[in-house]
Amino acid sequence: MGKQILFALTSLFSVSFSAFGTVSLSMSQTFPSQVTIGPSNQPASITIVHTSTPPNNTGAITVSGIEITTGCGSSAFDCPTSDAGVFSYSATATGRLGTPFAGITFTFSSPDPTTGEVQLTPSFTPMLGAPGSGNDTGIIDFTFNVLKSPTIDTQPGIPGVQTWSTPSAFGSKDAQTIRTKANTSVTVAKASPTFNAVATPATILLGGSVSNVATLSGGANPTGTITFNLYGITNGICQGAPLFTSQKPVSPGGTTSSASYTPSATGLYRWEVSYSGDANNFSATRPCNSSNSTVNVEFLKILSITKATNIVSLQFEGVASHTYQVQYRNTLQAADFWTNFAGSFLANSNGRFFFSETSAVPTRFYRGKVP
Repeated sequence: MGKQILFALTSLFSVSFSAFGTVSLSMSQTFPSQVTIGPSNQPASITIVHTSTPPNNTGAITVSGIEITTGCGSSAFDCPTSDAGVFSYSATATGRLGTPFAGITFTFSSPDPTTGEVQLTPSFTPMLGAPGSGNDTGIIDFTFNVLKSPTIDTQPGIPGVQTWSTPSAFGSKDAQTIRTKANTSVTVAKASPTFNAVATPATILLGGSVSNVATLSGGANPTGTITFNLYGITNGICQGAPLFTSQKPVSPGGTTSSASYTPSATGLYRWEVSYSGDANNFSATRPCNSSNSTVNVEFLKILSITKATNIVSLQFEGVASHTYQVQYRNTLQAADFWTNFAGSFLANSNGRFFFSETSAVPTRFYRGKVP
């Protein structure tokens, strides 16, 4: 499991007492129950209710200010421990139709660089009617994104990493100013980028080099490393130490290539490729024997073979500018082994080289190999 952020919802409000009554607002915030790090434009809303009690419950109250943090490391009223930058918000919010805020556009300010707090500036002054009037509740709709995993765990005893989103509102009535606040909870999971890896090429002649190309897409600006492990022809399930390893940092464009490796024997090689993950993205693996994970290394091709008297001439096709040896055996019996001819042979720019020998043996088998 990756990091998760698990919150509890609370609503706090302040009141001003007057002639045994109160001037007050209450506030709540609605977030989705689960979100994932990354741009998603999740819907959310803030609800503000006029809750003054007699004799202060007549007439309207002015909502004189609204603010919200981009992440808080404390549930205390004024967020003394900022964890700014967890959330970002849409450029504007809209007063919901059917409420006293209908028709009002609220503009989000840039986050305060220290506290991460943003202010909502209304296009005109929002008012709430007297409690019970039907116009006492205003709702503001907006969208938000989750930019990163919180750096402060506010509740270490609970699984996951905890943070708070804390909107607050100010109201004024009868020459009194009050403030209300809501701590809203939401579970935030790491992003799960799409991860793919392709063996390049899938088939190659002995003497050629192989590599792998991994691609990360989606996620939340993935960083970290990609590890490419190549397993040999006798390791069909990729256990134990790999034959070759290449580790590379994730490329900004999302496509990362391994270093090259030149196999020394024919057969089927297998890649296993893994992404490390980071603070905002889950790790991922392309396991052994997954699609596009194998490389078949083939013997050199014998393009032609001729025999005149006792002179045998062969033309091989390999990889350009590579050096090869030629081997022979007289039978295919298990007791007979491949034997190297003396010397080596350099393939030309077309990947071809020529070999000839004088032999009176009626039947002989030949092959080219890497020294």
